[in-house]
Amino acid sequence: MAAASSTASASQSVRLAKRAMRKSMGLRLAAVSTEDVLAQSATITRNLLASRLYREARTISVYLNTPSGEVDTHELCLDALRSQKTLYVPSFALASPGPPTSDQREDSDQKEPSPAANDRKKPQFAAEMSMLHIIDEKDYLSLPKNSYGIREPSLDDVLSPATTSSSSELPRRTEALAPHTHGGTGLDLIVCPGLAFDLKGGRLGHGKGYYDRYLLRAKEWALRERQRQGQGQGQGQGQGQGQGQG
Repeated sequence: MAAASSTASASQSVRLAKRAMRKSMGLRLAAVSTEDVLAQSATITRNLLASRLYREARTISVYLNTPSGEVDTHELCLDALRSQKTLYVPSFALASPGPPTSDQREDSDQKEPSPAANDRKKPQFAAEMSMLHIIDEKDYLSLPKNSYGIREPSLDDVLSPATTSSSSELPRRTEALAPHTHGGTGLDLIVCPGLAFDLKGGRLGHGKGYYDRYLLRAKEWALRERQRQGQGQGQGQGQGQGQGQG
């Protein structure tokens, strides 16, 4: 019992320390001038583009930055597209509920708008982040901005055609970690945002856990894909041996 109490106390201390650090780092980042952000972003982008990790990556996800206080990823996204890499960017949006049924329309005609209905107009976010495919440069530049001024594809785009300049057959967006039968490719490189990082690669996020959970899902996707490919190779070898024996 004492051990459980000690663990809970330590966990609470970590949460409080993270909360204090987020507040402190948020204030420091807000004080960085736009000129400094752009200059440091250019240096970071050059270093990343020159890295082996980036050069060898075929599928990458890149966060799209807020208007201030974050490394600008615009040039990185453009380079990825121009280098023929498969680019994914995050979406936190909820899918639209779709058109109302006839019964719902009747109810809405008979009832006054409720406070809950007004709340639905406020920004809402999905429980989990999605990484959606960007078709090409035109598609990227046409992404609408959300209420925080960040470019963001709609989750509805997974079900509807995306804008593209390269084909009359408009492809649909795919999610990076969808099953391979549904167009999922997995990710070779994930560029994450963060309020602070340490020299060992530790990251302090914004506290919602979106990227923590997504990184875990990406590892699980890669493991399943390796197992699937291994099974396919094993079956192929078995068939080849059977044909040789015949």
